[in-house]
Amino acid sequence: MATGDKRIIELIKQNPQEGFDLLYETYAPAVYGFLKQQQLNDQSAGLLLSRIFTEAHRKIKEAAKEEERLLLWLIAIAREQSVSAKRQGEALERLMGEVEKLGAESVDQLMQMNQTGKLLFDAIHLYGCSTEQVVERLRCSREQVGVAIRKSLMSIYQTT
Repeated sequence: MATGDKRIIELIKQNPQEGFDLLYETYAPAVYGFLKQQQLNDQSAGLLLSRIFTEAHRKIKEAAKEEERLLLWLIAIAREQSVSAKRQGEALERLMGEVEKLGAESVDQLMQMNQTGKLLFDAIHLYGCSTEQVVERLRCSREQVGVAIRKSLMSIYQTT
């Protein structure tokens, strides 16, 4: 582990807020540069940077134990988050394509269709999209998403 990394880890142990601020100040520009190399726009890179440092905050004790270089550790987290974000984006695009094929005239009509619940379930539980992402893309409520998924699960349960 580099001397600067050791100093950051020690500071995190003594004063977590100050140490984490130093970690961010030291490595956020490099991690952001990595995200931009992944062809992410400024908004997506900024959102992912926030998620990466949130994850780093949760896992900082692991990095300290393994004596891993902090930049390499943060880049590994960035790679995971970037792949996950791309997978979620692709899943949302698939969801929107499938929704268009259903030909619903309104969100209410869409939510009543049996296929909708399975599509929503897959997007959220198989591909890792958040409920908020689905709600935003479909312009519906959390309750509508929940009801459609429950309805789909109940129909599966009843056929088994």
